[in-house]
Amino acid sequence: MSLFDFFKRKTSDLPETTNLEDLLKNAASDPSYRVGFYKQLLLSELIVLTQDSEFGEGERTLQQDTSLKILSLDDGRIPVFTSTDRIFDKQQIKEQVHYVAMKGSDLFATVRGATLLLNPYSDYGKELLPDEIGKLLDGSIFSSGGRTIDIAKSTEVLLGQPAKIPHELVSALKSAFARKPEVSAAYLGWIDMRGEDEVPPHYIVGIDSEKYTAELVEEVGFIANQFLGPNELVDIIEVKENDGVGNYLKSTEPFYRR
Repeated sequence: MSLFDFFKRKTSDLPETTNLEDLLKNAASDPSYRVGFYKQLLLSELIVLTQDSEFGEGERTLQQDTSLKILSLDDGRIPVFTSTDRIFDKQQIKEQVHYVAMKGSDLFATVRGATLLLNPYSDYGKELLPDEIGKLLDGSIFSSGGRTIDIAKSTEVLLGQPAKIPHELVSALKSAFARKPEVSAAYLGWIDMRGEDEVPPHYIVGIDSEKYTAELVEEVGFIANQFLGPNELVDIIEVKENDGVGNYLKSTEPFYRR
């Protein structure tokens, strides 16, 4: 299963939200919601089933070295729920159960190395793999994997439009930019840096934004990584006045305009 695989059993509209269940549902069909889903997943309260009843009801602070017996499915995966209502979806569980609620980041640190199944009985859910959980905990899942390449000599650069438009990537970026009022336009191009063997011809995304931030670049890179092949690259740049690449991109039709 891919790192970004979500499962769904029906389609729905995609409302703007910071609610974890809505983000999970939206992320199942729109990759532009996935970075927001992952961030909210770490912050939200998640629920696991336990064999323990001695803690009683109400909020408790578990002391270090407290033993917590978390229930798992027959295949070893641990069911995790976004709310107590989700435990009883489809009436797969019909009796009252013991459970513990924990902040997502705390739960992931507690069960690190296990495979989790988020909302297993619901219309929308996701398998969380051990590698995925590790990347959530160290923050590397949000990294675009980008790198900076220093061009030491004058380089001939050819700019144009790609012969093959990455329609899924463009659609996901349009969805993401539509939720960012600071982005006024976005452009797609193709760049060939002649003589630079380390840098193959690749896509370039130009963003015209009032707030061009590292966080915006990282989110665009995160989305792009879900669609690029192993040898494909994408440059993400700010479209500026009096800039050669920016001037070219602004002469083309933007794929997104507010």
